[in-house]
This record gives sequence, structure tokens and C-alpha cells, in this order.
Amino acid sequence: LSVFTLLLLCCLSGASEINFVKEFYNVSIKENSLPRTYVKGNELMGVKLSSLPEVSHVQYSILSGDPEGFFAVEEKEMGGISLLRIRTKTGLRDVLNRERQSAYTLKISAKARSPSNSLLSATATVQVAVEDTNDNTPLFYPDSYKVDAPEDLLLNARLVQVKAHDADAGRNGEVYFYLSDPLTNWFAVHPVTGVVSLTRPLHDHRMEKFRLIVLARDRGSDGALVREGAIGQADVDISVIAMNNAPPKITVRHLPNVVEHAHAHIYGILTVTDPDDGHSGDIDLVEIIDGDPDRVFSIGRGEKPNEYNLMVLRLLDRELAPAGYNLTIRATDKGRPPASTEKTLSVIIADVNDHAPQFYKEEYDVSVSEEAPPSTPVVKLLAADSDQGRNGEVTFEIIGGNKNRKFWINSATGLISTSDWLDAEAESSYTLTVAAIDGASPAVRKQSTVRVIVRILDTNDNAPTFMDIDDIVEVDENEPAGSFVMRVTASDSDSSENGFLSYSLVNSNQIPFTIDPFDGVIKTAKVLDFENGKKTYTLNVRVSDWGQPYKHETQTVIKVNVRDVNDNRPQFLESDCSGWLSANTHRDRTIVTLRAVDLDADSTVRYHLVGNTDRDCWSIDPEYGIITANCNLRVSILQRARAKTVVLNVTATDGRYISDPVTVTLNVIDPQYSNQENLHFAR
Repeated sequence: LSVFTLLLLCCLSGASEINFVKEFYNVSIKENSLPRTYVKGNELMGVKLSSLPEVSHVQYSILSGDPEGFFAVEEKEMGGISLLRIRTKTGLRDVLNRERQSAYTLKISAKARSPSNSLLSATATVQVAVEDTNDNTPLFYPDSYKVDAPEDLLLNARLVQVKAHDADAGRNGEVYFYLSDPLTNWFAVHPVTGVVSLTRPLHDHRMEKFRLIVLARDRGSDGALVREGAIGQADVDISVIAMNNAPPKITVRHLPNVVEHAHAHIYGILTVTDPDDGHSGDIDLVEIIDGDPDRVFSIGRGEKPNEYNLMVLRLLDRELAPAGYNLTIRATDKGRPPASTEKTLSVIIADVNDHAPQFYKEEYDVSVSEEAPPSTPVVKLLAADSDQGRNGEVTFEIIGGNKNRKFWINSATGLISTSDWLDAEAESSYTLTVAAIDGASPAVRKQSTVRVIVRILDTNDNAPTFMDIDDIVEVDENEPAGSFVMRVTASDSDSSENGFLSYSLVNSNQIPFTIDPFDGVIKTAKVLDFENGKKTYTLNVRVSDWGQPYKHETQTVIKVNVRDVNDNRPQFLESDCSGWLSANTHRDRTIVTLRAVDLDADSTVRYHLVGNTDRDCWSIDPEYGIITANCNLRVSILQRARAKTVVLNVTATDGRYISDPVTVTLNVIDPQYSNQENLHFAR
């Protein structure tokens, strides 16, 4: 906040006096406020009227502290106080600007006249705080930068620091830097310090110049609603300076070895390259700097660009140089400053080949895990040849037993490594025949062989596999707990504990089955009930091997269908029933229909009349349970009686079980003695 201080001095005149509520006030107002904007404060400013004799109207005025005339004062009576109100004037061409002036000290006077016409006055101090508004844009100084960057500049290295200033206060004046292109991925700018740094190697990019546009905005702005013109901009031009980064590289291609007293002209061909661009990549000089005190060798231009010949100037005598020559060759480029590299080249004078290489061991017996990835070292063979020069240089070669080319040997070092993935289940061991061959010419070349036994160590690299099993099985209900359901079997091609298996059921919910962990036999854990339990169970069967340090597991799903057996008797839906029946009921007319159900699946219920029933007069449909009269009820049943009761016993059977009988009581009535003309059976 910027603070204006208005000084109100209290002056007394005459015998009476007036006083402000306080001698000092703190108030505030926003910069750029519109005319007639009142200052804000936490306390009431003004003069208490209750402590005064009857006076005329209190008038306030600004005595000093407002040279630009921004403020005006007003008076308002409220609650026994003559309030002092300060506001901005109307008709001003200028506005309050915190950045131009942040504080005012005003002197305010309060005057009134007493009944005796004496002048009463007082003064007080008002301190006004002008609050900042975000009305300034960050400004770069300067607004353009030029910087040279060597192409070998380290990542995160500082290139340049841009600077910007915002005259606002607080967060409104805190500057935030960023790049105009958010996808720029070669450079970054620190949001607070403005330091521009490198984020990717410059030598990977072919551009010689970059232009970055760095923007600045203050933190008082909403990033999504920054007003137009509220962002500062600076241009950063970066020139990439090519550097002599890499020294030349010397590659030697040997020709056949020099035999003593032989007329050899060229011993080897040197290829000298430099990856730098421009003059830094041009070769200036290739020379022998050490190892040739007698100047037997020299270097000359070859047939191809960047190619040089290592030439023998005169006949060589191995006896004069039994260890040969170790030449140090230096290549220098045309860079500024120049870069050079050195390479040592051994020149061996060959003698007559009269010894074969000899292995240090008669036989090698080694092992390697089947999980070893390709290029895993297995064993290093050592052999030596007492001959000199190329006759004593030994190279190695696998000449037998390398089935499917599972191994390869470094011809120079004798290191045997895997060339493919191994499988102990397919091949548990290999017997390799390795030859050590000297470097003599084919006509006189000598070699010796050794046997290398490589044993493949089994690892747990195979998951168990279920054998042919039925994925849907059936089991009868009501079988005792522990009844056999099925047996699952699995196999694992690994050996030892890696091939041992155990079985388990891994259902998340409880199921009425168990499995033997060793032989895979699945049994019931309780008696199954088709009618009251589930009809189908899904078993998640898992088989795991015993491998270490990790196991392999395989799962399969088996559905067990519970097969229904006839274990329930039919049950009638109705209990014993009774009713009235007219003696005039026609033959074959349905009297009552009985219904019975059987909880067993696919069961067929049939109905029968049992007991001492007059079967010539009554019958029941065995399939539908419909009872009908087959006779003249008046003649056969009533026999001149007014009413007679007939009791029928009916049973239902599913072919195996018979239900409890249900009793049907029929009261046969002569309708001429009844008020009901059409009396029929009623329950």
C-alpha cells in the first residue's frame, strides 16, 4: 500500500473548543479511482456534537497536503457525530497514481460558530493509504539481446539473463518470464530470474541461429485473462559457434605381416576421419612420432580420400628387432585450435611357422543357466604359440558340436559366449570342439583342438500345462461328502523342484469342493442338493510349480453341473377340501381339479384314487388330476335320500415316490330340497 498522510491540526479559539473523535486517522483509496470515490477506513472521522454547545453547521476544509487538488471534503451528521468524508474531486484531468506519489500528508480543519458568535475550530491528521492496482506492464531493459553459444555448450548452462521491471507493488509487480512458443524444446527461461539456459545439445541441431521471444507478465494477472498489451516482450538472438569438438579418428587395416627379408612396400592402410564440420574436420597432418628410431617406415597418401599408407622403406631383419616395432602415429586436424589423436601400431616381423598353438587345459567343463541371455560369457579359453609374429598369433574357432549355433567364440580373445537363448529341456549339454589356429599362411598354418563341455542348468522357465481334461463334468446330488468328482493333471517340462506341481482351488467365494494338492483329485466337501443349492459351480483350478525364487502358475476353469436325482415326493398344492355337489350334475363334468408338484427336475406326476372308492361312479384324470362323475348321482348315490356325503382319497406319484393322500369330501344334495337350483362343488 502507498499511504497518504493527511495532517489535521486542532486549533482552539475562544473559551470553548471542539475536538475530533481522534487526532489521527488511517484511510485508503485505490489508485486510478474515478471522481467521487470515497476513501475507506476502519474508524469514523469527524467531530462529536454531543460535547458542544449549540453550534451552527460544522465545516471541513483541507488546509495543506494536497497540492494537486485531488481530494475534497464533505460533512454529514449521523449518530451525534459530524462525519468527515473525503473523496476524489470531479472534473480532474489526472488521477491518483501510486507509482508517481505514494503518500500525502493533509491538514484538515473543522470550524463552527457558537451561539455567542465565537469561532470554534479544530484540526486532525488523516493518513490515506493508496492501494496499488495492476495498471503497469512489465518492461524489458534492454528489449533485445544477442549472445554467442558454442556448439559444445553444456546442458543447463546459462546463456543470458533477461531483465524486466514492473512498477506495481506486491504480486502486481512480480515479473514472470516465459517463452512465446511453449513447444520450444532447445531452450528454457527461468520464470523468476529470467535466465535463459540450454536444454538440448546444440551439436544435434543443424541450425546456426535461433531467435527466442521471451515474454513477461506480472503475477497479478490471471493467466487466462491477461489484457492486451499487459505482456512485455524481448528478443533473444542466439548464434551457434562451431567448435573443434572431436579429434581425428585413426582406423588401421593391416595387410599380411611382413616377413623378414621380404620385399614388402606397404604394411598397412590408415583411414583418418574427423566428425567435425568445416576446417575442423579436415586432416592437416598424419605422422609417425615415436617407435621408429631407424626411420624404417613412412606415411604417404593413399588412393582414397582420408586414406594413408604405412610404407616399409627397406628390408626388415627380425633379428635386429625381435620385438618388432611399436609405432606411435599422430593425426592432426586443421581446427583452431587444432586437435590431434594418437594411435599405437605394432609391427611384427614374422618368422617361419614351426609350432602349433597349445591350450592351457586339456578339457574344459563349464555350466551356464538356461536363462542366460544371448552374449552371456561362458568360458574363456587360453592358448599360446611360441612362434613369432603372425605365426604366433592365435585365433579361436568352434569347429564341432555347436548344434543350432547356440554359441560363438571371440576369435581373438577365446571367450565363448551364448549366441541364442538356451533350453535345458531341449538340450541339457553341448560338447564343443574348439580349434586354436595360428596366423601363418594357409600352406603352413598349424592348429590344435580342445573339448569344451557346456552343461545347461535348468531354471524355472516353463509354466505348468494342464493335460486334456473335461471342462464340464457332472455329479449326482445327495452323494456323501468326499465323493469323487474328477481328477486334473498337469505337466511341467522343467526338472527337479522346478517341475514339481501342486494344485489348488482359487475361487474368491466359498465352494463345496476340495482338491488334493498333490494328485489333483477333486472331491465334494459336502452333500449337494439340486433343489436347494446351485445347479452349476465354476471351479478355478490353479497348478503351481515349486520353482525358486519365483513360481509359475497356470489356471483353468471347470464347470461342475449338479445332476438331479429323484429324491422328492410329489406335494399337493391343496390340503383336504370339501364341497357340495348337485345330484343333477352331468356325467364327465369336471368337479374339482387337484394339483401336485415335484421339486425334482423332469419329473412327471400322475394321480390316482385310492381306498374304498366307487370306481364305477368316480374317476380322476391321471395326467391332469381332474375328478369327474361317471354315473347318475341321484340313482347311484342318493338312492331316494335327500343328501349323502362321499369321501374320495387321491394320491400323486412320480413313479418312485407317492405323496400323502389328500381327502376330497363331496356332499351330494338333491336340489329339489335346496334353494339352490344349480348347486355345484364348492370348496
